[in-house]
Order: sequence, then C-alpha cells, then structure tokens
Amino acid sequence: MIFKGKVHKNIKSESCQLVEIPLLDLMTQGEDPEDCLLMVVDAIESLDPTLKGKLSTKWADKKKSDFFLICEDPKIIGMLLQRQRIASGMTVKEAAKKLGFKSHNSISAYEQGEREPTISKLSQILSAYGKHFELGSEHRFQPCRNDHASLRQAN
Repeated sequence: MIFKGKVHKNIKSESCQLVEIPLLDLMTQGEDPEDCLLMVVDAIESLDPTLKGKLSTKWADKKKSDFFLICEDPKIIGMLLQRQRIASGMTVKEAAKKLGFKSHNSISAYEQGEREPTISKLSQILSAYGKHFELGSEHRFQPCRNDHASLRQAN
C-alpha cells in the first residue's frame, strides 16, 4: 500500500514541523523534514510492532512537503480500518451491522490483517465510517505488490 502524507512547516519555529498521513488519521512532529519521516515510521511501528522494518518513505516533491509511505504488509490495511472505525465512534459489531455483514468476524479479520479487502470493499467500509477518500489513485493510496512502478509514475 502507498499512503500519501504531508509535512507542514511551522511558521513560528523552524525546529518543529507537523507531519500527517490523513488516511491513517496519524499526526506526529519532527525537527526537520527528514526527522518527520523517521517519526512517522516510528509512530506506526509503535502502534503495530509487527510492521517494524516493513515501512519505507519517499519524497513526492523536491520541496519536501509531500511524501509517500510504502508498506506491503496487509496489516497496514487493518490498522487503517481500525483507526477509521474508532474515529467514527463505532464498535466492531456496529460496523458489521451497518455494512450488512452477517457477523462482526469479517470486520475483525480485516482489522487484524487476516483478510485483505478489495479496493471496492475497502471503499465501502470507509464510507460506512463516514470517510470518503480517493482510493486507488496516487493521491491517497493504492495497492502495491512488489512493484513500485506506480510510485515512480506518481513522481
């Protein structure tokens, strides 16, 4: 998966910058652009230690304001779904009911990375959580299986 993130420069201080990945509902800060990328990776690895060593970043522009986070482990999708469900205020059972699933086990399996949803199913789930992202485009994220050609095209 490829997620787009942004570094926001602090107007008042050169020594502290905000960095975010909107789709993961993740924000942290760093002292400079390079530190921001390290902090993003550290924040994700803190949330899910099984992703340690499975994340990489790449600048999307020369200004070092936009970047890509790359992770081929499907557990990152689980993190995305769980964070968005919690942000929406829904329990696993409420989400399953809203989506018309027969059991909450499907939601749990997606969130734990045991099952990987299709792009259309992912979009359906995120919409149920009140989130509307452009899935499948280089602007937000896209599937990536051992081929970073799409990342190179986005630059």
